[in-house]
Amino acid sequence: VFVDNGGNIAIKNATINNCIAEESGGGIYINQTMNLSMTSGTISNCSAHYGGGIFLNNSGHTFTFGGTASITGCQTVWNPIFSAPHYPAGGGIYANGGSLIVNGTADITDCVSVYHGGGISTTVGTSLEISPTAGHEVISGCVAKTTTVDQNGNHEGSGGAIIAGGSVAYNSGIIRNCEAGNNAGGVFMDGNSTLQMNGG
Repeated sequence: VFVDNGGNIAIKNATINNCIAEESGGGIYINQTMNLSMTSGTISNCSAHYGGGIFLNNSGHTFTFGGTASITGCQTVWNPIFSAPHYPAGGGIYANGGSLIVNGTADITDCVSVYHGGGISTTVGTSLEISPTAGHEVISGCVAKTTTVDQNGNHEGSGGAIIAGGSVAYNSGIIRNCEAGNNAGGVFMDGNSTLQMNGG
């Protein structure tokens, strides 16, 4: 699904399965769209270099991933047209700019990035709010880990659940059973990013 410069977009009861993008947004690619939400439905087994499930390029706008929506089994794959430092990121969601809100009983499960952000990856200037129903398992079983090893025999990869370049407000919810190749199986805060933890 490709959404470009849209107005009010609500995604409900959609099933997006086994889709592939060579660059960004295996399931959904969203560019500069206002008042956007996904409140039910499933994105599963999709892949891309950036954002195996969803890719957001949404500066100044907000995307709400909530209700009962689910992303499961999505992954990043390394596209050889990219070279360092343009590493694959965001097995579930990759957000570049704007605000991403995760709430309700939405979840991201069993997603994999072959470098950074198994569940969610955000860039500098992106705001991420995690506010699901209290006690809900919001990100689980996600992995950020290279398939190869370095000269010392170690895997690379950071942020099994989340790698964040902007601000994160973690208000509720559970992150469980996530893994990274070398840094932060849970949440990796990159550069000058900020984390405010109010619950969870």
